Amino acid sequence: MRFIRDHELIRPLTLLGLGNSLTGGAVLGLLVVYGVRQLGLADDYARLGWLFSAGSPERCARRWPCPA
Repeated sequence: MRFIRDHELIRPLTLLGLGNSLTGGAVLGLLVVYGVRQLGLADDYARLGWLFSAGSPERCARRWPCPA
């Protein structure tokens, strides 16, 4: 922990990663609430999983860009 705290590059990157993980988890948690309340899906309905995978193609395209 001392290394992370004292390093001028690793510290902000670690904090940014922590914030990114927390906000990503919050968005996924709210996605279930949205699916149940606004879309009328049951909380144990299999189509609720399609909401989680709705953004996957875009995320995959960002992670693995096609060679030009």
